[in-house]
Amino acid sequence: MTETLKEEGALRSDGDRAARALALAREAHRGQIDRFGREFIEHPVAVAGLCLPFTGPDGLVPAYLHDTVEKAGLDPGEIERSFGPETRTMIEVLGQDGSIEDPDERRDDHRRRVAGAGTVERAVYLSDRRDGILTLIELLGAGRDPGEFEAARRLAHWQGDLEVVEPGRVDPALERAIRAELAVLAAMLD
Repeated sequence: MTETLKEEGALRSDGDRAARALALAREAHRGQIDRFGREFIEHPVAVAGLCLPFTGPDGLVPAYLHDTVEKAGLDPGEIERSFGPETRTMIEVLGQDGSIEDPDERRDDHRRRVAGAGTVERAVYLSDRRDGILTLIELLGAGRDPGEFEAARRLAHWQGDLEVVEPGRVDPALERAIRAELAVLAAMLD
């Protein structure tokens, strides 16, 4: 009985953390539009849903917050005060370093940091890419122009992003899903 109560308390606590993370992300991204024309908050919500089967509830907080520093300018200290130093580190790994001016160097640095990170960070990172892939497939399927979204460039970047995660360091089902979705996108661009 005592163990059950402890487990229920832990689940409520995790749910509270996730709800607080989502609220912070909503506030941080208020008024932002993503590169596909959606309200920005739709992206972290989608990432959370995509990574949940691979991370369980451990991925929700970093999924909701993964773009708050890089894209919304949130102070990493606020994340640390609200969610602890481990979460701050995760968010810093999941974001590109804006102090690196060259976009290729910035992307390479980001990929290196993710490749050396934990299982949850890698799953959130790949789920982030997966949301972009799925959204682009949907938009192109609805007749939108691939040039409008620089689809060929994005495809090449996403293929490279997947390659930084060594086999066995991410759930094979997640890797298979992304590879299949990248193939669908590539076929749409041929």
